[in-house]
Amino acid sequence: MYTRRSRLSPRKQMDLLRMFVAGATARATSEIVGVHRNTATSFFMRLRRLIAGKLPSYELSGEVEADESYFGGTRKGKRGRGASGKVAVFGLLKRGGKVFTAIVPNAKTETLLPIIEEKVTPDSIVYTDSFKAYNALDVSDFHHMRINHSEHFADRGNHINGIENFWNQAKRHLRKFNGIHKDNFHWFLKVCEWRFNGGNHQSLYKFLIAHRCWYFLKVLIMRYTYKTCVVYPKGLRVSGDDQSDKLAESLEKESNELGERGWRLTAVTPTLINGGSVSKLLLTFRKKSKDMATGKD
Repeated sequence: MYTRRSRLSPRKQMDLLRMFVAGATARATSEIVGVHRNTATSFFMRLRRLIAGKLPSYELSGEVEADESYFGGTRKGKRGRGASGKVAVFGLLKRGGKVFTAIVPNAKTETLLPIIEEKVTPDSIVYTDSFKAYNALDVSDFHHMRINHSEHFADRGNHINGIENFWNQAKRHLRKFNGIHKDNFHWFLKVCEWRFNGGNHQSLYKFLIAHRCWYFLKVLIMRYTYKTCVVYPKGLRVSGDDQSDKLAESLEKESNELGERGWRLTAVTPTLINGGSVSKLLLTFRKKSKDMATGKD
């Protein structure tokens, strides 16, 4: 695991986590937290891969907006559909709910329709613009509503303002990175989806904690219950080998009994009387209690 080999302190790693949730870039984070820029970049990429792998799979139903958008490329020349050097992304948004995105090779009917059929339940209302690729929805299992943007952007409830709002948020977030390699764009896109669906920063932070994959997080967010037991070795002296062996047997018996129930011995404190005899042993055991994020044992 990454953090098992990392020389970063748990506190710095938690600071990196918070900066990621806040939407900071690796360069800004490295200056604030006090780590090398490459360290912050690597840490953030691992977070993006974690998020992409943990996003839940869900179906969209009811009123669903569908649209495609284009990311990257140069500003000169043709923009929008057909622009060169851009990445095509198809999106579905349930009104008042979650968004789903997918990188697509093109915006043709044979590419977009299977995604809609997979992610949207039948008899749902699907809102689109007047792009010809959506014509097949007119003879599908969905109720198709289209809006002609050359005439107006909304006709009462007939619009795709929700998915277009997501595109604006995603592009505004990605713009701060000053260019993203195509091989990594999927991870950045899924983070935009995660941010939109996850809600506020606190909810996003809890998501990362709940789906922890680092050892340091497991240590920091775990609570323990402690148990103290007293063992009476019946006046044994600790100076001789025979006495030490008998003392070890007493410890072993008590430790094994509690160990079978999940308790772990963390400390042994002897109480001595005059002459060096051990009157009793104070054994401290620790057991994992509840996770601060999930509340589970």
